Amino acid sequence: MIARLSVLLPFHLTVPDGQQFPVYQAEDSGYGIHFYPPGRSENAPPLTEEEKITIDGVTAFQADALRIDFRKESFDRRAGTHIDPPEDVIDRAINFFLTRLRHVARAGQVRPVRFPLVTWRMRYLNDDESEFKEEAGLVRGRGTKSFSFSFIALTNKIWTDVFSLPPDYEPPPWESLLLDATVEMPSIGPALVLAATALEVFISRVLDRLAPTKVVPPELWHLDK
Repeated sequence: MIARLSVLLPFHLTVPDGQQFPVYQAEDSGYGIHFYPPGRSENAPPLTEEEKITIDGVTAFQADALRIDFRKESFDRRAGTHIDPPEDVIDRAINFFLTRLRHVARAGQVRPVRFPLVTWRMRYLNDDESEFKEEAGLVRGRGTKSFSFSFIALTNKIWTDVFSLPPDYEPPPWESLLLDATVEMPSIGPALVLAATALEVFISRVLDRLAPTKVVPPELWHLDK
């Protein structure tokens, strides 16, 4: 039996059209896992002539969906039960690919995802890839749609303050780093690194401004002498 998973990626992969990719296999907790090259989701808009690109002279398309097949003798398809394969097995399979892609392609925008907090769809198929017939109490597929959004309050004061800044205004570098840190949440590691860097930059700038005032003894600035 096959559990065919399609996951909407938060980025696009430019793939040469017609390129043959080998299917790679792995195993986890008794599930056979087959990795297929990414493709276009059902909701992906068609490319315009201006958007079409080529790689080595071959027309390419923007892939936004990762396909992974899980294979096992049978899956639990009972309505109301937990997904089969389990969430942790699916999560490991997805991030197995994404983690390696991030480093091999040197693509910083590729980050691990947290299944099932993504848009995904799973179809259960027979070994010959045919659809199951409808049966009471059994599902033929599962899936969720996920999206995120944030609110920014725009008050009259904020609007006025935006345009009261000088024309050559540039935000302090430590403030930009702190804003970047908030965006990284809930990824605690990167957020902490950015916040610590922001603090270091702030301290460095303050010390640089204190030095000319001679408030701090000059010898502190030349410890090597």
